[in-house]
Amino acid sequence: MSDARLTRMRDDAYAIFLAGVEAVKGHNAVRRHCRVEKDRFVVDGRVYRLSGSGDVFVIGAGKAAACMARAIEDLLGSRISRGIVNVKYGHLAQLDRIQLVEAGHPVPDEAGRRGARAIFELASGAREGDLVICVISGGGSALLPLPVEGVALADKQETTRVLLACGAGIREINAEAVLYGDTEDELATQLALLADTPELREEMRDRGLANVQRFSFEARRDALRFVLQSIGAFGNTASAPDASASRPERS
Repeated sequence: MSDARLTRMRDDAYAIFLAGVEAVKGHNAVRRHCRVEKDRFVVDGRVYRLSGSGDVFVIGAGKAAACMARAIEDLLGSRISRGIVNVKYGHLAQLDRIQLVEAGHPVPDEAGRRGARAIFELASGAREGDLVICVISGGGSALLPLPVEGVALADKQETTRVLLACGAGIREINAEAVLYGDTEDELATQLALLADTPELREEMRDRGLANVQRFSFEARRDALRFVLQSIGAFGNTASAPDASASRPERS
């Protein structure tokens, strides 16, 4: 094979790689699926009226969430009433209407907990007629730490460190995040109430019920206990979470 042909193949491979990276950038992904048409905000074919509606809020979390939020600001600008998005330290973008909260990843921290609480309160305060836009990317579980009542943030941090140190995969770490956190379930409930049509509200409610049945607290607790014991995270399996423990009460 000639040097010229080898160089051309190398350049083509590099160009393909760059095109792939460009396609999955958060900003570009949002712009592919969202657009504004006069007084309409269109998300993957679903239309939301902007004129005469209530407030527009933006919430979310993830390592790519800052550039995703930037894309939403580019589209909606001053129409956005307020926004809060948790991001990994240093993963920032220039924003005017949306507040970025830098927080810990992969080990969650207090900054993430405060941001998660602020996001929860913002979503909970939305009223019927408001538009709540949620941007989520990889890293969202660690960046939205809002442990259930009876579980300290330190417990979640230590469990995450143990899993990382023993080589646990993303599924095991996500199982721990879901076990200890109320944020996703609570936000889903609040957002379902804001659905703009009865059909969408019913669809979101049904999905929420399916997730609750699939990932009940007891099922998540037992799955995590099994994972921790299987990978030898505890020298003595008696130190693993007690499978007979009852579900902590919600605040």
